[in-house]
Amino acid sequence: MIFTSSRRLSNWVSALATVLAFGLLFGAIEALYGQLDHRKKLGTLAGFVLAFAFCISCFTDAKRADVFAATAAYAAVLVVYVGNNNNNNN
Repeated sequence: MIFTSSRRLSNWVSALATVLAFGLLFGAIEALYGQLDHRKKLGTLAGFVLAFAFCISCFTDAKRADVFAATAAYAAVLVVYVGNNNNNNN
């Protein structure tokens, strides 16, 4: 069995959380950019919001209200992006 220091483990978890945060934001934008079907957009949006809420609840010690507020803010950013992207496609 391999043991490591708690500081090193903490650094790896922080790096993973940073990569996930980047991936969830820019991955959602990339996935939503070219979609024209509204149902697929809604499903993609819901999937990324659910993944964001899961990551926030697993990687932080946030309370339920804080997870809800952060998820609502993330969803609002994606909805604004989808709304602006729809205007460019029409």
